[in-house]
Amino acid sequence: YNLGVPTEVYKTNALVGIIFGLFFMVFGLAWSLIAATIIDVSLFLIGQSSGPTIDPSLASGVDLFGTLAHVFGIVFPLFGLLFVGIGFMMFLRAILNRNNQAVVCANGVAYVTRKSADAFRWEQVLMVFNRTSVSKSTTHNEYGGTSTSTTINHKYAVHCHDGRKFVFDNSLSKVEDLGERIEVEVARRRTMVM
Repeated sequence: YNLGVPTEVYKTNALVGIIFGLFFMVFGLAWSLIAATIIDVSLFLIGQSSGPTIDPSLASGVDLFGTLAHVFGIVFPLFGLLFVGIGFMMFLRAILNRNNQAVVCANGVAYVTRKSADAFRWEQVLMVFNRTSVSKSTTHNEYGGTSTSTTINHKYAVHCHDGRKFVFDNSLSKVEDLGERIEVEVARRRTMVM
């Protein structure tokens, strides 16, 4: 594509994804083990463990607490396994996308993913769409205080004259700088033509 000299490289945040994925997996596994242990101990204390019952009178009637304990004994460890699954997906995504990168050059951008490699020159760009979404979440604590967290997601779609489309999102570090750089370079080339 004769893109010229590379000036900037934008890579994925693979290490962050790997760390968070491992954290979620360890948390979920610990949650499942602790929940299963607590439920099993409580069942043992009321005589509902998997072994022989301590009080034979409990075996003949319906025990509401024992039934609820059995339900919680299934639900709470499964909740931890949900965290293990989420963590595994984060970990796997980070590993698979660890080599994705966008390379800004003097005459365009090269984009390399695990599935493909493609590039566009500044004059080939038809439009650049910037979709920035802001989400806020507020939590209230037991003492009447609140904390608000804001998440900003950037997504840039570059449409070329030949129908190709490139999408850059938060998986790349400093994606907002990349999007701004593309917009500036495309605008500069258009003003030079006029």
